[in-house]
Amino acid sequence: MLRIGISVEGATEREFVNQVIMPYLSEQGILTTPVPMNGNISLDRIRNELPRLLGSFDYVTTFYDLCGFKRRQGKSAEELEQDILELLDPKRQQRLIPYIQQYEFEALVFSDPAIIADELHDTDKQSRAEAIVREAGRLMMAWKPVRQGDLKPCFLIMTRNFMARVFAGALV
Repeated sequence: MLRIGISVEGATEREFVNQVIMPYLSEQGILTTPVPMNGNISLDRIRNELPRLLGSFDYVTTFYDLCGFKRRQGKSAEELEQDILELLDPKRQQRLIPYIQQYEFEALVFSDPAIIADELHDTDKQSRAEAIVREAGRLMMAWKPVRQGDLKPCFLIMTRNFMARVFAGALV
């Protein structure tokens, strides 16, 4: 079985890999494992992480948001992907597929249902998207934080449910 390590920026990306990418690729005989960086992404941190990841997986890819990238000096996603690739010698580069998400991943997850419907030219999709957002809101209201302001578990539940439905064909 092919093993792919996915170095992810944080919890949302990790849950997306676990709930959407992993089940799909496992049906293809590919084992995927998210490896969280827990934010503060930079070329220096990636340089330190890559040798360990390449030692544990057949291939490695990245899943970081461009806006969360530290010390990027105005570089585009494509330029940063090339910089990540160049952190390795040419032989090891063949096992690395860098990916930088152009836009904040969480912003894509919680997009406006009306805009989704408008872009897809299908008002029926708007009502389905609104129902998903309402359900996510009910989950949020039902969840009792362990301590004041601790919304991370609720956010993960909302993201998992929303993304699972989106990629299961509920919207498209």
